[in-house]
Amino acid sequence: MPDYEAMYFKLLGVQATAIELMQEAARETERQFLWPEDPPAVLLPSQKDAGE
Repeated sequence: MPDYEAMYFKLLGVQATAIELMQEAARETERQFLWPEDPPAVLLPSQKDAGE
């Protein structure tokens, strides 16, 4: 009989790791958009409106 409790907690650990990685990626993406090293060459419509 498989140890379902151990499998469950192992799965929770994998899920927690995946969530941490997704949060880290989201923070990195947010950082790149808030402080871009290279500003985008094409302005978004909202940026064009703000410049006029």
